[in-house]
Amino acid sequence: MATLKKHHNNYYARVRWYDADKVRREKIIPLKTNLKSWALVRVKKVTKYEHIVKDGEDYSAIFVWEDDDNTETQIVRRTVQDAIDKYLTFKEFRNQRKSTIDRSRVGLKSLTDTLTKNRAVSTLNDDDIEKWFRKSKEKGHKPNTMACNRAKIVSFLNHCYRKEWIKKEIYFPSIDNTQKEIKCVSEDLFRDIQGLDSVDSHFKRAFFLYISTGLRRAEPFNGEIIGNQLRVN
Repeated sequence: MATLKKHHNNYYARVRWYDADKVRREKIIPLKTNLKSWALVRVKKVTKYEHIVKDGEDYSAIFVWEDDDNTETQIVRRTVQDAIDKYLTFKEFRNQRKSTIDRSRVGLKSLTDTLTKNRAVSTLNDDDIEKWFRKSKEKGHKPNTMACNRAKIVSFLNHCYRKEWIKKEIYFPSIDNTQKEIKCVSEDLFRDIQGLDSVDSHFKRAFFLYISTGLRRAEPFNGEIIGNQLRVN
């Protein structure tokens, strides 16, 4: 049963449950009202569709108050394309450059080209990655092109996993035989920088990060830290 919560004069519905691994899950649904009378009506509506909220992998509930164009609650299927659209919108909210978002769109199109229309995002699996490899090879894509597309797809799949649109992380092997990245700082110059007392330790660590990982200049700022890993978008 959904419970009613209030925060900063606005009401929310909270749905809690335990998944198959006995881990407690929670979803907060804004009721978009500061009136308790309206909130009580809306939390009952959330309770009615609680099973959709809990099992919302292929389907999700869009409540009347969440969309001005709706006259009643809608149950919609979340397709791969729907998930991609939401993901790209999320990148726009983060003020990523248009060129970065456009590159993600191109990489993700290489994935959707291998899938059937209106495929549910929750059904994505390792077999789809194998199909992507075959399709890319058939199109004559070079290893570096495949590696660029792979990076965009992996970032999208990680986003889907964090949003719980897919139940488990999908293994996506790296691309072999790609050209080596050009190093802008030679080994000798790097050692000289590390030995300079006039260079702040912060910048020494920054140089070490770039040269040891091969990250591009802006990538650390466009990524996010998950646990002890930096995931680049």
